[in-house]
Amino acid sequence: MVTPPRTPSTEMGREEHRGCSSSPGPTSEQQTGLSVPQLAFTHSLCHRANGTMKDEVALLATVTLLGVLLQAYFSLQVISARRAFRVSPPLTTGPPEFERVYRAQVNCSEYFPLFLATLWVAGIFFHEGRGVGQGRTRWTPGARAARSPGLRVPLAGAAALCGLVYLFARLRYFQGYARSAQLRLAPLYASARALWLLVALAALGLLAHFLPAALRAALLGRLRTLLPWA
Repeated sequence: MVTPPRTPSTEMGREEHRGCSSSPGPTSEQQTGLSVPQLAFTHSLCHRANGTMKDEVALLATVTLLGVLLQAYFSLQVISARRAFRVSPPLTTGPPEFERVYRAQVNCSEYFPLFLATLWVAGIFFHEGRGVGQGRTRWTPGARAARSPGLRVPLAGAAALCGLVYLFARLRYFQGYARSAQLRLAPLYASARALWLLVALAALGLLAHFLPAALRAALLGRLRTLLPWA
């Protein structure tokens, strides 16, 4: 059996995994080859990293949960409309009042997967002011890796904010459509603008992530020139 060659990156990943998965003690020290103080420090960094990761996606998770609850509210409204206008499943036609409620719920459901995808893709790079294309710092005992330059975001939680605007616009769209077809237009356009903004944030974040470090630095300098307050 051929043993794959060891590289610094694989060894570094193994050290991190061993330090994070083992509890500090004599047995762990023998298994990992690290001293007890090094293991304790590694565990501290691992727990801190896990907490930071949760903090970074907390707003995105909150917006996602609000979106799920909003979809559930729309479904309950359709059920209520079926009972009020005596339209039994699987029928989807009936009085205009029922059809408007039903169509509003269907339209919101059709766009919800698009909203979730763009929210999280944009949020990975723009959420909590983390930065676009910003590299992660990898720690090993006795060594510290350099952090690659990133594109800082002028507004923290931009993706989560766009998500809240989108959900509010969708709520107004549903309520307006239930009263009149004409009243759905203004909130529909507002939700479309919020969704396109999420698409733009996601595309810009992915573009900056895959750019070489030199181009990222040039883009950062250009944006700082255009936006001195960022």
